[in-house]
Amino acid sequence: MSKINNTNTTANISPYTLLVRGYIQRKLIILKEGEKMRKKNEGVQIENGYTKIADELLEALYGEYGHDLTNAELRIMLLIIRYTYGFSRKFHKFSVSYVSKKTGLSNRYVKKTLNEMISKKLLILYSENTNTEARVLGPNKNYWEWEVKKREVEHSRGRELEDTRGTREHQGGELENTRVGNSRTPLEGSYSSPIIYNNIDTIDNIEIDEVKETTEQEFEIKNGKDAVVYFAKKFEEKFNIKYSANWGKDGKLMKELLETYKAEVLKEMIDLFFTEEDAWVKKAGHTIGVLKTQANKLALKATRDSHCDQHERNIADLKHTSIIDYLF
Repeated sequence: MSKINNTNTTANISPYTLLVRGYIQRKLIILKEGEKMRKKNEGVQIENGYTKIADELLEALYGEYGHDLTNAELRIMLLIIRYTYGFSRKFHKFSVSYVSKKTGLSNRYVKKTLNEMISKKLLILYSENTNTEARVLGPNKNYWEWEVKKREVEHSRGRELEDTRGTREHQGGELENTRVGNSRTPLEGSYSSPIIYNNIDTIDNIEIDEVKETTEQEFEIKNGKDAVVYFAKKFEEKFNIKYSANWGKDGKLMKELLETYKAEVLKEMIDLFFTEEDAWVKKAGHTIGVLKTQANKLALKATRDSHCDQHERNIADLKHTSIIDYLF
């Protein structure tokens, strides 16, 4: 009966309406195909859409800091980032079926992997799924909180790991010399830090070798780049391995710290950062980015220690001052 009704309905449409409908459909197909050809001829362009993501997070994803994500975890992480940061939002609804369709993984495997990624702190669960709504998820950008397997960075002195000779542009518009250097495994066996295998050579004509020749009291921090050099020196002293920095980003972070704290305080904060045994810092890595997250705690301790030292010096001076000094 329904077939007869459908036939009658179609029969009632005028030939002109059918002609217009067919014309519109053909035009839509032509426009869609034309758009595909245009994009194909232009190639991949950010004008057609892009996802804004921090370099440091991207570096963590491909394993620069030692995090070993599985193939499925990496696929899902990229998908979550694409549909959150890609739309300027921190979280969104993601159903198992949708993730499965986009990544090519089975529903069962997606469900299992999503639960594991939440427990490993790769993803943040904002709300659980209901009978009518999917789970709301977002990426955890604090990669030092990820509880995933971390590989050991092992390489021997004198062996070339990668050849990055030349220059490359960084965020701050500065050019950094990136040549291969010699390095050794950190002294602490379980320690794994974000290391790029290239020497720190110069930064505004300040060489690390020149810093080594000076004592800690003689070295003066005048700007953010000086602070980066001093940080690199302390890093090498502790781990017997060269520290390579992103000069644009790390210099900016140090500059921000200098705007808040005096140079002497910042210097003491860097010393404390490498002398204190902090389990979280050891896990996250001794980097300038992690130093920035610990700034308040380190600054309090640095100023408190400074006041204690001054108090002890005052007491010592009083002990050596005779009653004659007070009388005259």
